[in-house]
Amino acid sequence: MNEVAEQAVLDFYMYPSIEPDDWQYTFAAAQVRVLETLMLSRATLLDIVNAEDFEQAVELLAGGEYALSVGERSSADLERLLKERRTEARKIFAALMIDKLIVELIRSRDDFANMRLALR
Repeated sequence: MNEVAEQAVLDFYMYPSIEPDDWQYTFAAAQVRVLETLMLSRATLLDIVNAEDFEQAVELLAGGEYALSVGERSSADLERLLKERRTEARKIFAALMIDKLIVELIRSRDDFANMRLALR
């Protein structure tokens, strides 16, 4: 026991930062994690897949961000809602991206897919 107490303690030093603290990434990551809580869980998706009919699947979505009003119960309305949510999510992520060249790179994938379809 005395041998352990007499051993030298290693000191760990932190080197001074080269630049001032940049909290942009931390802020963006926190926002993404909050948005992640609004996503459909795996269990909800499995329940939707195993639903008996479309009406039951729509009822499973009623508790969250993807709820349809009583008059909007068609598959076209649901598809429109999902496309709107996807567009909103893409706008948020584009705004959060620190490097704007990454946004162009992510968008170019969709552009190339659309170009392939147009060429066919």
